[in-house]
Amino acid sequence: EHLNLFSSSGLRTLVVAVKTIPRPEFDSWFIEFQQARLAGAERKQKLAEAAEKIEGNVELLGATAIEDALQEGVPETVKLIRDGGIKLWVLTGDKVQTAINIALSCNLLDSSMTILKLTDDFL
Repeated sequence: EHLNLFSSSGLRTLVVAVKTIPRPEFDSWFIEFQQARLAGAERKQKLAEAAEKIEGNVELLGATAIEDALQEGVPETVKLIRDGGIKLWVLTGDKVQTAINIALSCNLLDSSMTILKLTDDFL
C-alpha cells in the first residue's frame, strides 16, 4: 500500500528483502531458470514463473522512496518545444503510473490530453 502511494507520488522506490535458499533448492531452481532463458515462444512466461518461485517467501527488511528531481529548466524547455508544435515521444522502462507522473511534472503531458497506455496487457 505504501509503495503504491510513493510511486504514484512520483517517488522512486526500492524494496530490500532477504531469503535463505538451501543449495539443493537453488540448484533445482537454477536448472529451471536456465531452461526458461533458452525457451523460444514461451520464454517470457517461463522466466516469470521461475522468478515467482524464487522470489516468494522473503523477509522484508525495508523500503526507500526518494524524489528523482527533474533537472533545472526541463519543464520550461518541454513547454517551449510543445508550444513550437514539435511532437515529443517518450519510451521508458518505468512503471506506467511513474512515467505519467514524470511526464505531467515536466509538462510533457497536461490535464487536457488523452493518455493512451500501451502495455503488455494491452498487446
